[in-house]
This record gives sequence, C-alpha cells and structure tokens, in this order.
Amino acid sequence: MATKKILSAVLASLLVVSAVSFTANAAEEKAYYVEAGATGDGTEDDPFGTIDEAIFALNNEEGTIYVYGEFPIASVKTGWTGMVTVTGVNADSALTMPKSAGATFNGPITFKDINFVLEPGTHLNPNGYPLILDLGEGNEFNSFLHLGVLGNAVVDEGYFELKSGSVSRLDACGGYATSYANGVAGDNTVVISGGSVSTISIRADRYMDNMTG
Repeated sequence: MATKKILSAVLASLLVVSAVSFTANAAEEKAYYVEAGATGDGTEDDPFGTIDEAIFALNNEEGTIYVYGEFPIASVKTGWTGMVTVTGVNADSALTMPKSAGATFNGPITFKDINFVLEPGTHLNPNGYPLILDLGEGNEFNSFLHLGVLGNAVVDEGYFELKSGSVSRLDACGGYATSYANGVAGDNTVVISGGSVSTISIRADRYMDNMTG
C-alpha cells in the first residue's frame, strides 16, 4: 500500500510539472495580427498594417502572424532568427502580389493554411533562409520560387519544404543571376513531404547566356 501511495504521489507531481511546463510554453508564444490599411498595435482588434511591423515586434522570437482578408505580401526588410509563421484568420484570408513582383525574406518563414492570389511573373525569394509552405488542401502558389537567393548574391545554404498545397515551379538554384559565381555556395535542400510541384528546374532562372550549368 505504501508503494502505491508513493507511486501515486510521483505521478501526480509529474502531471503538475507537465501542466506548468505546457502553460509556460503557451504563454511564451507570441502572435500578432495584420490587415491591409491598418495602423494599430498588432492586436486582434487593432492590427498592424505591415508584416514588417509584426516581425519587428516578435523581436527574433518564434511567433505567428495572422492575416485578415486579402493582404499584399512584399519584401520584408527586417532580419530575424526565430521561425515566423504567417497564417490566415479564416478561409477568406489570402496573400496577394501584383504582376512581376517579388518578395524577399531575411529570416526563416512558414506560410500555413493560407492561399496566394498572384498575378503573372510573381516570385518568392528566401535569401538563404528556410522557407516552408504548408498552404492547406486546395491552396496554391501559382507562380515560381527562387530557392536560395535572388540576383547576383551568394548565400551559404538553402532549405525549402512543401508540406501541403501546390506550387507551379521551383528554381532550385535561385533567380535572375548573371554569373555562376552567384547562388548557393553549399547545399540547397528541397523537401516535398506533401502537396505537389509542377516543375523543378535544377538551375538559376535567367538572365545567364548559358543556362546549362
């Protein structure tokens, strides 16, 4: 009987510790809201107007940015280190890009359960940082991704993962470089663990004279 009481006490203590740990982790998670044209402080009722503001507020920590309605996605000038997840508030949330626009990121980013509404020629550029698409069933990035780096620059490595949704094209060595001296110096990892990709190009997108390298 004494052994059972001791065991019960130990299990109870473990449950208390687990509950405290879970509560602490939940409390540490940061979240901000964005809406086109907004000028608030990032709260649910008073959102930021740009993703830059939300990432700056996360202060290099992991966190989630919730998007209201259709929101224009653009280059994020702020650099960061913690994984940032951009997701929709509901099924009507979407990220938009005008014709031939590109968005470059300076930190690890995940797009989760959100659709992209894209005009022709639009592209995402992770600039050597991890980029994860977990768009959700039926959602798509109907354009191309320049994995690794954009233009005449060099990064040490790259990482892209598609978990769900669809992508039209991956340019695995980057985009718009004019020299083979530019691109990813080390490994560029591409993981497709779900969803679908129409085309993967093992090259850098234009403007090189010779595209066979």
